[in-house]
Amino acid sequence: MSNVLPAVRIDDAEREAVRRRVVEFIREYRQPAIVITNGLDGEPRVRLMGAWSDGEKVYLISRKPTHKLAELQRDPRITIDFYRYDADDPGIDQPYRHVVVTGRAELLLDASRMKQMPFYDQTVQPRRKPSDPPNRVTMESDDATIERERFGIVVHPTRIRAEGFVPGPRYPLVFRL
Repeated sequence: MSNVLPAVRIDDAEREAVRRRVVEFIREYRQPAIVITNGLDGEPRVRLMGAWSDGEKVYLISRKPTHKLAELQRDPRITIDFYRYDADDPGIDQPYRHVVVTGRAELLLDASRMKQMPFYDQTVQPRRKPSDPPNRVTMESDDATIERERFGIVVHPTRIRAEGFVPGPRYPLVFRL
């Protein structure tokens, strides 16, 4: 007896409907995502980060200093894992949604390009408070401060693997972009 699940079979219209649901899931996701890079030692590095999507690309902002910058400069491959336990979806057997986006990271190191990122205003504080960490960038920060303390990451997806979006036991669907 095989423990391998049979492939899910859906027609093109159903596949497109699932793809739209997956894109919407990523667009609405507001929990920290798991971000995986290739470390300087060649081993995977895993961290939680806020991620935003416009439906085509995924956007991240990181603070400096960090190893992520050197890792992505050396190897721009990146994986972002979006996971949500969500048992209230009628007609779907699995109580969770799991989407893994694999792609290439484009680094934004200058303030003007970072400020043009969709969702950038959601990653900064309106004004500095005494309790803020010293490297918390505010909307009033000048470009030199932003460039010294932050960098942007635009993820260009090449593959999306989604589970929990069709009936059946964890049937994954893969979308190539």
